[in-house]
Amino acid sequence: MDGSNRSNLKEEVLYNLKQIKYRFKITLKLLYRFLFKSKPENIFKSDWGYDDHYEKFWKRGDYFKILKYSCNDVALVPPITPFAYKKACIVKILSEEISRNNFKNILEVGSGSGSNILMLAPLFPNVKFTGIEPAESGVKIANKFIETPPQEYEEAFKIGKIRNAKCIKGNILDKESFKEIVHEKYDLVYTAAVLEQLHDYIDIAFNNIFSLGNSHFLFFEQWLEANYLIENYHYLVYNNYFRFSWNYLHKFKDIETLERSIPPLQPYWLKYGVVVCKKTQ
Repeated sequence: MDGSNRSNLKEEVLYNLKQIKYRFKITLKLLYRFLFKSKPENIFKSDWGYDDHYEKFWKRGDYFKILKYSCNDVALVPPITPFAYKKACIVKILSEEISRNNFKNILEVGSGSGSNILMLAPLFPNVKFTGIEPAESGVKIANKFIETPPQEYEEAFKIGKIRNAKCIKGNILDKESFKEIVHEKYDLVYTAAVLEQLHDYIDIAFNNIFSLGNSHFLFFEQWLEANYLIENYHYLVYNNYFRFSWNYLHKFKDIETLERSIPPLQPYWLKYGVVVCKKTQ
């Protein structure tokens, strides 16, 4: 056996040992949850620490820090910021869907500090955008920026004051908290990296989301099909993030899946997929 073959076999052995290690750790973690965690943690409890998250997030400038992303699993050089990623990936996908279907009334579930809406609203001045967000700091920052967008958004979109958007406080797991919009019936309801926080409550989340829309839904989330690499799946399991197959949506009888895709532009630490669906009745 020559040296190159031996070196290649060594790499294969190490690769498979790494896979076994990950699988063992994942299995133990899932088994522990199955046997001992009968009641999911209440992630919206008052001391969870999310109420001031977005104010700290903006003060730290996290949207504009350079992070590693990849395109078709090839590292982007130079790396880009979360702001640039949202603009080039999430907002691009949503913009294409809005233009294709001529939506007029759109709801973002888990709008955070309103970053997606701040980019979309200027592009579609005749469309009404609403964000619903459980964290007080997210609602506060979003509405502040809708009134006076931050410099980076102003430079990118030349927007000034936004007149076709608002953000309200509400928890998608609690219908009582968003009763003011329950009869609105939006053309498009979407999430972007929000279901990751709701793995243990996913049936409640989907049922409430589907109750708010009368037409289309878009989910930009960590679908299992996007996280085929063991490293990504390991990350999702250990954080107890959303990791359902997009076939899971088949259980909702009045929902028809129209499109499923995995964008080429992705973060390094996990991957996102896109599912577009609509109501059939």
